[in-house]
Amino acid sequence: MRILSIVCVLLICFSCKNISQSENKTDVEKEEKSTNDQSSSTQNYQNNKWNFSLNYSENFILLESELPGQVPVINVYREDVRFNPPFAIHEEPENAYIAIIPEGFGVDAPAGKQVSFKNSEEELNLKSGLVLRDSKVYLLESGEAWAYFLRFKNPPENWKKYGGIFVHFPVQNFGARCLDSSGNQKLLEDCDPMGEDEIRYSGNIDEEVKSQMINILKSFQFKVTDQKTISDLIKIEKPLPNMDVSSPLAVKGKARGYWFFEASASIEIQDKDYNTLAESHIQADEKWMTEDFVNFSGSIEFEAPDDERGYLVFYRANPSGKKENEGEYRLPIIFPPE
Repeated sequence: MRILSIVCVLLICFSCKNISQSENKTDVEKEEKSTNDQSSSTQNYQNNKWNFSLNYSENFILLESELPGQVPVINVYREDVRFNPPFAIHEEPENAYIAIIPEGFGVDAPAGKQVSFKNSEEELNLKSGLVLRDSKVYLLESGEAWAYFLRFKNPPENWKKYGGIFVHFPVQNFGARCLDSSGNQKLLEDCDPMGEDEIRYSGNIDEEVKSQMINILKSFQFKVTDQKTISDLIKIEKPLPNMDVSSPLAVKGKARGYWFFEASASIEIQDKDYNTLAESHIQADEKWMTEDFVNFSGSIEFEAPDDERGYLVFYRANPSGKKENEGEYRLPIIFPPE
């Protein structure tokens, strides 16, 4: 009788183990199916005219359109939006959209508190090569970001100076009030934000939708610069790519004479997020007023960041400020740990 009881217990344990394995297998299959469904629901968009691409999920709509004055705009917005596109900069608070405006749009920026993106607490891990310039974060009274205006240091040639991306996160329970220079509240219709008055916005950000929109921004990228074209202008001999560097860093190579102005051109050390750590210049070692290659040398001192990776960036001299004369060569480098 005792033996029979032991056999029964073993059979029950074996049966439970099989059921558990079956349930685990089912959970894995469900997880894999969910991942596959999520991947298949993402659409890739390529814009050959403005030289960029991005990915967006199926609960968003992408629309190519024009703003007043025949200004081109590409909107990415929630499919459940209650407003009519195209969308620019000044739209309803509840709206959730991205406006890509390659030529810029001649209207005033939003009122209210704003800070530079560099000085904000926002994290936006953009694709490699995208360096922000004069970018803003617009804040509620709570300090939450309700909008971004992103501009890039080196957009494609046909993007204009004030071209960029305006990102409008949805604000629930929106409110606005106006304060004069003494901190006293005044009627909104009498508010003069261009003078000494200040507008303050309040509300709550839909964090789930904000996260979805940031994922779209993370996928945004310009078409990769043709390195063959750049390498025909400048060749770096020292340091080599992906090599350990230390301060001061000696720089050596050769470049076409028109890379320089007055025999000089700028260089920078940047961290992995493209923040500038140090600036210096290279100097032509020969007569620079030629179209042939000219030897150059230089050095740069810097304080290495905690992260091990970064960039040494060579900028073509451009005293005219003309976009067609811009150029840069980005060399990946490694900061060895202390």
